[in-house]
Amino acid sequence: ERSRFEPHGTWTFRRCLAMSVEEARRRERIAHESAKARGAQSVSAQTVDTGFSVIVGLCIACWYFDWFSVRKTTGVERLSRWLRAREIAVVVFELDDVMCCRSRGDRGVSLFQLEDYFAGISQDFAEVAPALARRGYFLAVVIRGFHPANREEKSSPSRWWRKEVAEEAKDEFVDGPELARKLIARRCPDALPSFQAISTTQDRKVDGSSLEDAMQQIAKEYRVPARRMVLFTASNAFEQDGQDKTWTGIHVPNPKEGFRHDDYQLPTSLDEGYLTLLPAVLEQAWGFVAKRL
Repeated sequence: ERSRFEPHGTWTFRRCLAMSVEEARRRERIAHESAKARGAQSVSAQTVDTGFSVIVGLCIACWYFDWFSVRKTTGVERLSRWLRAREIAVVVFELDDVMCCRSRGDRGVSLFQLEDYFAGISQDFAEVAPALARRGYFLAVVIRGFHPANREEKSSPSRWWRKEVAEEAKDEFVDGPELARKLIARRCPDALPSFQAISTTQDRKVDGSSLEDAMQQIAKEYRVPARRMVLFTASNAFEQDGQDKTWTGIHVPNPKEGFRHDDYQLPTSLDEGYLTLLPAVLEQAWGFVAKRL
């Protein structure tokens, strides 16, 4: 009721305001009951605002961390994904024309020419070897055309003379496993501990039986089946796709450049290629987290 001390105009305004609020509530109640009767679900403005804020925040975070950018896959990543898809455990490289494009001669490399020989290492090999070692792959080397007798001179009636010549030849030239270890230690020392197996063949010519024996020796050294090994070779005669039966041979076609990611072709099958997206995304996310930690 209107107070006797309240002006008539104020009382009239309060009454109209109360009627307006009551009328608004009544209309809102009618609209809500009508929508409920039609089966509609009402969504509060707070829920819409929260969802919109979350979406905008995620978009800003993705833009800040550069997740929207399309990055070209590197040769190391492409090779690593292929090795995982094939369940490869041992990666084998030939020394001549793959790891290094310089000739080592019949007796090896002279001590005075070692630096020049080391300069001929494939840059892609120097990059991929430590990367594969960090990923836990076993690495190995095959050296064709190595025979210890090549480092000795012709026989002589004097036993003392033969011993002296052999020691001088050993001191002046480096060849075989020793040369391979020196090359790796000089150009990619981080990968040297992963090169536990270095196998040799006595003939440099294309001989499938001798190379097969060398690969089997490496498989025995690492205790893995041959189907889990891959060989990068400079001879197309050894190019083959194991397909879970034997080792895989990949041809490196350019002996002047050696191992290059742009030159060789990886064997593929129907179940490869489309299933590598998720591992690639997970690998990129893990790399980002590792850098921040």
